[in-house]
Amino acid sequence: MLLLRCSIAVVEPDSQPPMVRACVRDARGHEVVIVDKEPIFVDGADPPGIGAIRCTELSRTVVGGETVITVSLQSPDDLETTDGQTELEVLGSSILPGV
Repeated sequence: MLLLRCSIAVVEPDSQPPMVRACVRDARGHEVVIVDKEPIFVDGADPPGIGAIRCTELSRTVVGGETVITVSLQSPDDLETTDGQTELEVLGSSILPGV
């Protein structure tokens, strides 16, 4: 399992648990958005701020000197982007250390 760095903002503060918007940049620099319950992305800190998306590595390549990792959002939290993607290509620098 990997942790993908994301920025988070509350979109529905009155729901229980609150719904948040998590944004990441894919390897091409496009913003990707996932909306789900706050506990999926936050561990003890209140949004807005930096969070993490749990994901599974599918493959890893080096393109132009940059590590590009293809991740699945389906495992372990069954996530998808707002446009229905369940796999993303992200830069290795987007992965949080320590996992």
